[in-house]
Amino acid sequence: MKNPACFLLLLLPLGALFCQTDGMTEDTRDRLATSKVNIQPGSVFYGFEGKKGSVIGDFYFDNNWQDGLAVFYPIATVTRPDTIAGVPMRYDIHNSELEFNTPYGIKALPEKEVRQFEFKTKSGAITALFVNANEVKGAPEKTGFYEVLSKGRLTLLLQHKVWIKAPTYNVALDTGTRDTEILKLKAYFYQKNGKLQKFKPTNGGLLKIMQDKKTDVEDFLAANPLDAGNPATVASVFNFYNSLK
Repeated sequence: MKNPACFLLLLLPLGALFCQTDGMTEDTRDRLATSKVNIQPGSVFYGFEGKKGSVIGDFYFDNNWQDGLAVFYPIATVTRPDTIAGVPMRYDIHNSELEFNTPYGIKALPEKEVRQFEFKTKSGAITALFVNANEVKGAPEKTGFYEVLSKGRLTLLLQHKVWIKAPTYNVALDTGTRDTEILKLKAYFYQKNGKLQKFKPTNGGLLKIMQDKKTDVEDFLAANPLDAGNPATVASVFNFYNSLK
């Protein structure tokens, strides 16, 4: 791998400027401060803002920076290494970008330039592997990345998406919430003989997919209850199936 410092300078810069507006206009503040305002019953003041909502959640697979390895698509007009490691990374699901925490600030690459990436522990164990949708045969959407949870006769893939739930607050009725929620959604897919199929992780659904090893899988599920909300438990069933001869 070539000097990563040179490559990092080529990454796209990220920047966001956040500001808060004062809840009162300057004119209203001046008039109140100097008592140059005639307050009558039913008077209406313009320039006051109600309590603002918060943003709950984030766009990241994991908001924490992690060790990892990224593999890039070659670009004829850019000289850079094929891979980069040793730079803290995180995956922005919403914008489909891989961010790097560099000595020059936070930089990012769009999905079209990243073939795959993986996150690792300090000891080098892989905790998550993602591949570009263009590398997944039969993918219904050729955008974003798929997390590879299990490989074998049946490959288990997980698609992460973000849904932004807008505030529901009604000023007149004083009901609802002012908060904006960022919700993370998961869609499971299995790949067999080059065909990709979406499914819901239920006992019945898994037994149907793994019909040829139904008895073995039933016993495994009885001893290891499935938690559809926990990808690790879904992956454990596929890992078990793929280990069978």
